[in-house]
Amino acid sequence: MKLSTQEEIDAPIERIWAAVTNAGDYERQVRRKGVEVTRHSEGADLGVGTTWTAKFDFRGLQRELHTEISTFDAPNLLVLDSVVGGVDAVAQVELTELPGNRTRLAASVDMKPTSIPGRVLIQTLRLAKTTLTNRFQRRVRRFAREMEQL
Repeated sequence: MKLSTQEEIDAPIERIWAAVTNAGDYERQVRRKGVEVTRHSEGADLGVGTTWTAKFDFRGLQRELHTEISTFDAPNLLVLDSVVGGVDAVAQVELTELPGNRTRLAASVDMKPTSIPGRVLIQTLRLAKTTLTNRFQRRVRRFAREMEQL
């Protein structure tokens, strides 16, 4: 199952890239929601091979998410590979520089089941795909508007 959207932002590509790759902000956001996040990397810089482990409760069970940066092509492309509960996910953020100091941000998440429980989860998500797509688009749009305000 794939969710995708794109937004054009009135900001330079370097500013958008800096915000997209600001892992500390994302880590703080999910910690506020009760998720235990651990980054496993050498140094503070992000790059290919940087990994995270996140532990959280979902549907009454403790889940563990493993995420790794598989592509880091500054300032154009960031790809994250994740595994959680029988589902493999690939999140991609692509930035394209536009004329007039604008940037196009294309974001997508592609989820594929790797087990029977994963298939059940993906099938459940497919039933709510319109709602999930709208929520995903709103979050990306909100991010875009915040970047324009900086």
